[in-house]
Amino acid sequence: LYPSGHPNIAFTLSAYGRLLLRLGDYEEAERLQREALEIRRHYHGESHPDVAYSLGSLGMAVYERGRYDEAEALLRESLAMHRKLHPDHPIAGNVMNDIGLVMYERGDYADAEKMHRDALTFQQSVAGDDERNAMAVSMVRRANDLAALGFLVQADTLAREGYDLVRRIHEDRGLWV
Repeated sequence: LYPSGHPNIAFTLSAYGRLLLRLGDYEEAERLQREALEIRRHYHGESHPDVAYSLGSLGMAVYERGRYDEAEALLRESLAMHRKLHPDHPIAGNVMNDIGLVMYERGDYADAEKMHRDALTFQQSVAGDDERNAMAVSMVRRANDLAALGFLVQADTLAREGYDLVRRIHEDRGLWV
């Protein structure tokens, strides 16, 4: 049994919070992510990979509740910490994608497109084969940004590239039907 405030408790709270996000219980997901973040900050201090991860998870919970400015601030804090602690880790690209998603939902299509472009460039520079799926996500999100900006041909080309990449990933693993 772990004592109250142990990082494994935070891990469980955060994992359950992510599941609740998928199930649509955004309020409870946010509460659990805030609790996980509090535990991690208390245990690890203000600058630790687990704190950065919790900031991102909380940012996405807040995003789902429609509080885009707060979500972006949390995600940017997460990104800054990830970059400081391990600048070449692929998770930074995922957080950049999430920031772009917030911008897109807020209607800031040009900023979203730039963030998704930067995420893809970063992922391509640091990622190996294990990160190809994240690159495909970046491609498709950026394609949506381009479409919203009226660049339909470029959007279609990029979306097809993302689709083809996902297809190749799953074919390589014998999962494409």
